[in-house]
Amino acid sequence: MKSKFFSVFSYFTWIVITLSFNGYGQNFLNGDLNGNVSISSTPTSWIPVPFTDPASLATAAVYTNPDVCGPSGPNIGTGIYGSPFSGNTFASGMYAISSGIFIYHEGIQQTVNGFSLTSTYKLTFHQTIVKQSNCLDTSGAWRVYMDNTLLGTSNISINQNPYDTSVLTWDFQQFNFTPTAASHTFKFLPYDDDADLDFSTTNTAGALRLGIDSITIQPVIDCLDSLNLGPDTTICFNDTLHLVVSDFVNFNYLWSNNDTDSITDITTPGMYTLEIDSTYCHYYDTINVSFTAPIVLDLGTDTTLCFGDSILLDATTPNASYLWSTSSTDSAIYANQTNTYIVNVTQNNCNFYDTISINYHPILPLNLGPDTLFCAGDSIQLGTHISATDYLWSNGSNDSSATFFNSGNVWVDITENNCVYTDTIAIGYHPILNLDLGNDTTICIGDSLLFDITTPNASYLWNDLSTLATNGIYTAGILGVTLTQFGCTYTDSITVGNFTPPTFDLGNDTTLCYGDSILLDATTLNATYLWSDASTTPSIQATQATIYSVTLTQNNCDYFDTIHISYFTTYPNFLGNDTLFCAGDSIQLGAQLSASSYLWSNGSTDSSTTFFNPGIIWVEVMQNNCLYTDTISIGNHPILNLDLGNDTTICIGDSLLFDITTPNASYLWNDLSTLATNGIYTAGILGVTLTQFGCTYTDSIIVSNFTPPTFDLGNDTTICYGDSILLDVTTLNATYLWSNGANTATLYANQATNYDVVLTKDNCTYYDSIIVNINAAINPYLGNDTTLCAGDSLKFQFNYLNALYIWSDLSTNTSLTVYNSGDYTVEINSNNCIYKDTISVIFNPAPSLHLGNDTSFCTGSSIPLDAGAGFSYLWQDNSINQIQTVNTAGTYWVVIENGNGCKQSDTIEINQIDISVTLGPDLSLCEDDVAYIQAIGTDISQYEWQDNSTNASYTTNMEGTYFVEVTNAACSASDTIEIKYTQIQVDFTGETENCTYDNTKFIQSSSTSNNSVINSYSWNFGDNSYSNVPNPKHQYKQANSYDVSLTVTTDNYCSDTVKKINFVTIHPTPNADFTFSPNPVSDLNPVIYLNDISTPAPDFWRWEHNHTIFSDQKNNTLKLNQFDSGNHPITLYVYTKFGCGDTIQKTVLVKETEFLYIPNAFTPEGNKGINNDFSPVFTDGFDPVNYHFIIFNKWGEILFESYDPNVGWDGYYNGKLCKLGAYIWQMNYQNDLNAAEQIKTGHVSLIR
Repeated sequence: MKSKFFSVFSYFTWIVITLSFNGYGQNFLNGDLNGNVSISSTPTSWIPVPFTDPASLATAAVYTNPDVCGPSGPNIGTGIYGSPFSGNTFASGMYAISSGIFIYHEGIQQTVNGFSLTSTYKLTFHQTIVKQSNCLDTSGAWRVYMDNTLLGTSNISINQNPYDTSVLTWDFQQFNFTPTAASHTFKFLPYDDDADLDFSTTNTAGALRLGIDSITIQPVIDCLDSLNLGPDTTICFNDTLHLVVSDFVNFNYLWSNNDTDSITDITTPGMYTLEIDSTYCHYYDTINVSFTAPIVLDLGTDTTLCFGDSILLDATTPNASYLWSTSSTDSAIYANQTNTYIVNVTQNNCNFYDTISINYHPILPLNLGPDTLFCAGDSIQLGTHISATDYLWSNGSNDSSATFFNSGNVWVDITENNCVYTDTIAIGYHPILNLDLGNDTTICIGDSLLFDITTPNASYLWNDLSTLATNGIYTAGILGVTLTQFGCTYTDSITVGNFTPPTFDLGNDTTLCYGDSILLDATTLNATYLWSDASTTPSIQATQATIYSVTLTQNNCDYFDTIHISYFTTYPNFLGNDTLFCAGDSIQLGAQLSASSYLWSNGSTDSSTTFFNPGIIWVEVMQNNCLYTDTISIGNHPILNLDLGNDTTICIGDSLLFDITTPNASYLWNDLSTLATNGIYTAGILGVTLTQFGCTYTDSIIVSNFTPPTFDLGNDTTICYGDSILLDVTTLNATYLWSNGANTATLYANQATNYDVVLTKDNCTYYDSIIVNINAAINPYLGNDTTLCAGDSLKFQFNYLNALYIWSDLSTNTSLTVYNSGDYTVEINSNNCIYKDTISVIFNPAPSLHLGNDTSFCTGSSIPLDAGAGFSYLWQDNSINQIQTVNTAGTYWVVIENGNGCKQSDTIEINQIDISVTLGPDLSLCEDDVAYIQAIGTDISQYEWQDNSTNASYTTNMEGTYFVEVTNAACSASDTIEIKYTQIQVDFTGETENCTYDNTKFIQSSSTSNNSVINSYSWNFGDNSYSNVPNPKHQYKQANSYDVSLTVTTDNYCSDTVKKINFVTIHPTPNADFTFSPNPVSDLNPVIYLNDISTPAPDFWRWEHNHTIFSDQKNNTLKLNQFDSGNHPITLYVYTKFGCGDTIQKTVLVKETEFLYIPNAFTPEGNKGINNDFSPVFTDGFDPVNYHFIIFNKWGEILFESYDPNVGWDGYYNGKLCKLGAYIWQMNYQNDLNAAEQIKTGHVSLIR
């Protein structure tokens, strides 16, 4: 578990205390007695004390070998193991008697060199009682020999714990001696303080096993005057201060934090004390270590997100800067990708960091596939093919696959690692094809029926073995087809016969006289008719020379006949067209036709005759026994009215045009022109002769001219802007039209443009024009009258080219600048045109302002700045008051404005004489801490504390309020600090017995004084597991007894620890498991044999099937209901006598036995009694329950239903035999009343 307070970098501060000593001797090699854990072995550099040694009581060499022991053995089962005092191992030896004869005396020895004969030494070691199953003596000691001289017997150690306790109690032992030689051999042999040495599994005063560890030799040296740990110091929170004491070799160290090395690492604030001692010397010093205030920095625990999620990492800390591993310097960032995020927070030059690993769960490739179709009446199974924790289908299924019977949108949600993945597809029925060749029919002889049943993704089989999508029937007979699409089959057929044709005759071809006709008759029973002239009657009258045809339709069959009708040649209009002749003339007419006889309207019988008067003329002629007659009208040509008009007068330049166009006429003018049109353009005579159809006509006209008037607008001209010019065209008896629409005789021109006039007199028009230009206008605008402030100026400037200027002060420059109130005028002459403007200017007085000279003030005081009364104000900070109070150094300015809008500004520089002091925040210290108060400030000359002391710092170890006042030449400042001390009482309770892998609860009940708050908890559960929550839950993995300790830290960083030995006992939890057979199980004999294989063996069992308890025995036989097929969950619960339990569930498949056969075709009208009905066929002796059988057509209509398995479908619906083809069936039933409902569907083909 990571700490909430963690330094980004490893900062270490070293304080080294150095003292020098002389006269060191050689120490033991491997004084920690490290070696390989083993029976009958010695630690490295040591050897056994031989049985031949005078100090040994062993009866043979085999009884002298000690054992190297540690936490792992060498024999845990008999108790030969335990925790060493130091290092990894220790040595143990027996002192025992076997069978009253053999004596075990197991000791170790080593020779040490380099002694000084003038020095005194101390030999130290630690001893403990190690019990094994047959060495249960509770007390004993070591005897130490230097060479063959007994240095002494150690103090008796006692151990009342049972033999299999791994935690040993070590006792410190010491002997002082003076060497008699430079080299000595030291022997260590166990000693029993009672008389009983016999092996025993019950006698606690019998044989002895004794342990020894950490053997040292140190010189006894002269003591020094003092120990100095250095001045008190302050470091960053969570940095480490190393206090190192060098050259105190062979001394004992005891720091106030219980470290016993010459080096201690200080990681929490407080007063630290070091005691160094030997047999004769003792040293003591104290140092106060302070830490800067920590920050609480917690990005949270490492986490894994779902794809697309993000998490906010917030390290916000007051007055801090930030650097993330992403290079961001924001206080918070969003993490949205897999990475290890690290933040470095810097506050008061101290660095803190935290780290969090963000991972993303793999994206599951969930894909149900594309939208899909299946045959109506069938089902479709969909699967995810992905292993996940949970599944939820749109039909409510929770399996990895699901079966659907209906069309619609299908979705599935799968959950893995608490991430939900979704996919949706649409499933539907393949469209039910309407395969219909039509009703049986009769066709005309020679006709055919063509069928095109083209269907995408389909195959075809016709009864003529064709496999194409198209086919036809050309003679009477039967045509049938089976179509298969997406595995769905459809069938249809059609029977075709021929109609008998009728007999009819229009007759032979014939020729008629013009005007005659003939009857054509095709009358036939039950027929319709269509003649070539679109008539629909049984008969028609033929009146034209053509081929007549009739289509007779009977029974929708067409029959055809024709006749050719001809006419003798006719001679229409053989007299010609109606005609005209000139009045007074005659006209001769002829019949123009060879005939056997003629008769004219004037009685003549010749082939031609003459007529003198207009009228109607006719003639009759006979040819081929056919009479022909013609009539025409004769008359005189109309007499033309040729008129060029009366003699007339026209305008000069005008003309008269004449158009005497006449059909079928020719023309001759007196100017020899022969066109139908002509004109006269000058005064004179124009005449013409017109000839039409041989008739002539003549006319002429005399033309003269009007005298024109005289008028003139003058030459083009230029005027000044704003002037005008008079244009006059007055003429007697005339009218006028100017280009601007005016119709007066005169017009004033005042614009630069072309002026045109049209004058009309005697209907003759006359024209004149003039161009009028205007010199470009200038605008010498001086602006509106204005008011300015005194000291301002106003400049007028013009830049017109080729112009002359005269100002009101008679100056002639292009510009004029004014400084005083008055009226100012300018006059400009441009192209002899004069332009002028005048302006009135007023100058108002400005306000007066003075903020004073630059100045200074003391910190904590202020200076008022007054900008004067009666104005509006704007200061540098946008304030608008008359007076601004200044309490910080800086540049200050103000702009004032009077009622006339005139402004004035001023600026002042103000400095601050800065004196400040701070004693820091109030302190809440730990017991035995010393408060070092430092008065920190700027520009300080003198200090005075509440007790009149005058140092810059103050030291105390008492609660209270402390005060300091500081001064300099002109100013003073002060601060106060409150100091309180905190006491901690650490305690906890919890469950003292539990099971492996269960949550064991611990509840802290610690308290503090002085309103301090515990904000950090550090639990040690004794199995190398830890927690920092106040009331944790912990799962122990191994059965054992465990020590539990709790360290608490307050919000002012005071801490204390309590440790409880063997606080909790953990019992093993069995791992539930079982086997079953057979697999799968038949629903005909559904008996399941169940065998428990849980380990370790439980004491109690509970078996459940479908949440119903059926046994509490270890092994069982479960009999299910017959035909109860499907998945059956079997659950086993196991427990021990300590209440430790586990559960497991397995699914047993009971396989369904098929009891029925369903045919795929039947023949309702086939062999009598054979395959005439369609129904399921069940196995003899099997009677389904809640049976329901349904037949559908391809449109989903119900054709048949039965609730009796013995009643099938005969192929009929509403009394009619259904068409050949495929039909859908569905059957619902149960094997028995307790079994699940079975639903089956399929297709059946109705054939003949």
